[in-house]
Amino acid sequence: MPPPTTSAISTSSANQSTAVSINLPSLPTFQLHAGNTAVRWDKYIRRLENMFIALNVVNDEQKRALLLHYAGEVMDVFDTLTITGTDYATAKQKLNEYMWPKRNVKYERFAFRETKQLSDESIDVFQTKLQRLASTCDFTNKDAEIKSQMIRGCTSNKLCRLALREDKPPSDLLKLVRSLEISKLHATACELNLVRVVKQISTNAESTDSIVNQYRDLFHGMGKLKDVQCTLHEDKSISPVTQRHRRIPFHVRKLVKEELQRLQALDIIEPVGHEPTPWVSPIEIVKKQKQDDSIRIRVDMREANKAIQRERHVKPTTDDIISDLTGCSVFAKLDLNSGYHQIELDPKSRH
Repeated sequence: MPPPTTSAISTSSANQSTAVSINLPSLPTFQLHAGNTAVRWDKYIRRLENMFIALNVVNDEQKRALLLHYAGEVMDVFDTLTITGTDYATAKQKLNEYMWPKRNVKYERFAFRETKQLSDESIDVFQTKLQRLASTCDFTNKDAEIKSQMIRGCTSNKLCRLALREDKPPSDLLKLVRSLEISKLHATACELNLVRVVKQISTNAESTDSIVNQYRDLFHGMGKLKDVQCTLHEDKSISPVTQRHRRIPFHVRKLVKEELQRLQALDIIEPVGHEPTPWVSPIEIVKKQKQDDSIRIRVDMREANKAIQRERHVKPTTDDIISDLTGCSVFAKLDLNSGYHQIELDPKSRH
């Protein structure tokens, strides 16, 4: 890079005009035949005009002279142009008209479509790259095209779902994905033991017993979700099926009777009574492996399930859970081995 040269630059204001001697910074000359001319020219002009601001160059003729001085071989092209005027704006316009026909919009759009987020690239860098590429593509709706390419090229499944589900501009999507990336970094740090646990709650037997005694009313019975009832959507076109009863071995009948009484006492099951029952499903008895005198009663609902219309719910991913837990500091572990028994059935769904 050539050393800075000393030149006299005139700076003017509304009331005065003075000449000062300053060192002009080095600026590489523009390579006219290096490929992708139009895009490089736009970038070159922006750098030149930033230099004008930094040096407080406000005289129009001086701007024009510096443009032609720094542009190098572009000066030869400029000499062949007509009606170039004597000011900076006209000279810049004539050179832009020469450079822009050399732009290949089809190629620019192809390069934009092929851009993907790299594995080690943040969403901010990826979005900035798309913004820069889109500026030369002549898109009618640049924001919509950037959003579409973010969906196609990003590495975050969460961003894809958010962008497809919600009508948000790229700037709002960017904020959401930033939080996801930060959450993922925090999770990785925890997995690698880079985050120190500053407070850990003791779980010894004495503290557990004290909590149970203090809140005894909350630890009585099975419990159930408050104000929640599960409604089963039945397909009426399927005829009810009454299956045959499966005989229970004699040596476990007493245990079965005791278990049914226990479930009824906990309000998990209820007697049918003497009314007709369109659906009958047999039960199966399973011995618990670690407890010799305990059993688990299972109901074979395969035929009944054929008449149940499914509700579709999206299963959360690890990224979803990490994002939801961002900012949380206290965690508890619950044993949901009887979770299904704690969801009350709607009376219309009890057959």
